[in-house]
This record gives sequence, structure tokens and C-alpha cells, in this order.
Amino acid sequence: MFLNCIDGMELSTLCLFIYICLQDLDNQIIQDRFFILLYIDLHLNYSYRIEHPWMSLIFFFILAICYAKSFLGGADIKYIVYAYVFLGFTHMLYMLMIANTCGLFYMYISNKKRIPFLPFLVLGTLILFYL
Repeated sequence: MFLNCIDGMELSTLCLFIYICLQDLDNQIIQDRFFILLYIDLHLNYSYRIEHPWMSLIFFFILAICYAKSFLGGADIKYIVYAYVFLGFTHMLYMLMIANTCGLFYMYISNKKRIPFLPFLVLGTLILFYL
């Protein structure tokens, strides 16, 4: 029923999202070739624009610090950059709020100190994309 409301372009993106989520849940390592496929899919199927270039620069500097401090993994950073281009700056911030809320809730319920965060980023993207 759900698949009836999406077209082929969205289905290819959704399949890539599901695959990288499963990879992150399985071994927390996502090969770069899947991010290359995501960026190719983005370029071929969706229009995009860079919003708020100075805010973006500050935000990416903060992301670099989070990566250096091991708060976020490399795949999380790559996906956030993808989401920025895909959703735009404002919606990407909403996506991060949704992902953080869901991730914190999962950490609280599971009593884990470290979790794969990429599935929550994808969940936030899907919620924003389909609302």
C-alpha cells in the first residue's frame, strides 16, 4: 500500500536509505560507494540549492568538531551533508532534532551508551520528506 504512493525515483532513494540503515545497524560501517550512489541519485532525481552559505559554513565546522571528538561517525557526517543538500538547511535542522529525539529515546529504553545513529537520521529525513 505504501509503495503505491511513491514513484521510481523515490523508491531508489528509499532502497538506498534502507540499505545504509541495515549496514549501520549490522556493523556500523558503511562503504563510501553507497554514499556516492546517494549523491548520484540526489543529483539525477531532485533539484537542490545551497541555503544560508555562512550558516552552513559554521554548521559544517561544528560537524567537523563532532567528528574529531568521536560524537559522530564518518557515515553520519556524510549523511548529514547529503540531507543538507536534499532537504535544505532549515529542514535539515528539523531532521536533526527528530533524529536526536528518537536516538535519545532509544538510548534511554535500551540502556546503551553508544548506538548507530544513521537509522535515526534516515528516519528524520523520511518523516520530513513524506509530511
